Amino acid sequence: VVLSVSCLYGYIGLDCGVPNLNRSLLVFGTKDRIAQMSEDMVESRNKIYANITGRDESDFNKKIDNDRTLLVGQMRTYLLRSTDPDEQQTLAAIGNMSPGNLDFNPHFFGYGGAYLYIVPVFLCVFKTLGQVTISSDISYYFLNPDEIAKIFIISRLVSAIAGVGVVLLIYLIAKMLFNSSVAIIAGTIAATTSIIIANSHICKPHVLGLLFSLICIYFFIKASRGLSTKQWILFGVFGGLATGASVHYALVFLPVVFKFLRKPSLKRFNIELLLPGISAIIMFFVTNPYVLISFHEAISSVSYYSGGNGGWGYASLSS
Repeated sequence: VVLSVSCLYGYIGLDCGVPNLNRSLLVFGTKDRIAQMSEDMVESRNKIYANITGRDESDFNKKIDNDRTLLVGQMRTYLLRSTDPDEQQTLAAIGNMSPGNLDFNPHFFGYGGAYLYIVPVFLCVFKTLGQVTISSDISYYFLNPDEIAKIFIISRLVSAIAGVGVVLLIYLIAKMLFNSSVAIIAGTIAATTSIIIANSHICKPHVLGLLFSLICIYFFIKASRGLSTKQWILFGVFGGLATGASVHYALVFLPVVFKFLRKPSLKRFNIELLLPGISAIIMFFVTNPYVLISFHEAISSVSYYSGGNGGWGYASLSS
């Protein structure tokens, strides 16, 4: 019942705030007007992107001396973006990849590859099933906003499914620590928690990262009840996936460090820290290979976001 409630909440509202023709016509009036503006909107996009180097976009407006270019660019984003401004980062990162050339560099490191590489799999499955049209011609979506809406909805499915997984993991962890009654209460609270529901309806990595973190905690609890090498490795694997989805989930490793410091020994170091650490590092770089391949670009991206420009508000790394 609890999982059914979670599934229901995850499904309802997946199409909230996505582009649609009625919304487009509120501004443009007619499809003919959109068609007339298409060439200008594509041109303005190319001009704006040509003035963005890496993630140094904080002052890109200053590089565009044509107010009309910015205005037309804003019209384009109105047609193509959802009401959550961050969701376009996911789609833009996916669009930066070129699988045909074996180039999977997202050129965006605010979100991790453990998330960014899963979303395209969903899109490819639905494209194969004929449920969505994916085109490199951005002007196609100006006149077909329902297709870009489908891309948003399919991308959000990753978060929605992860949200159900979060409820299940909270239930399992609570049952393992307490009993079935407590587990049902905990699962119900999780299934109806607004922050989980809200983030399950946007294509961002937070809920998927939370799911990986909870799986990591699940194995941490099991491993803590005995020196099981397998459990500690799985703890590291899912911790690496959590960090690989969004770097701030690296905090999930703090409990094992505190646990070790309470009663340190060489054997415990090898099993509780070394094995999980190696597993986590391997999984992180498997899902984020371009952190190494394009190291300077990755550092530039992290510096941009850590400086508060991207909303994280951490101390700036740029200096």
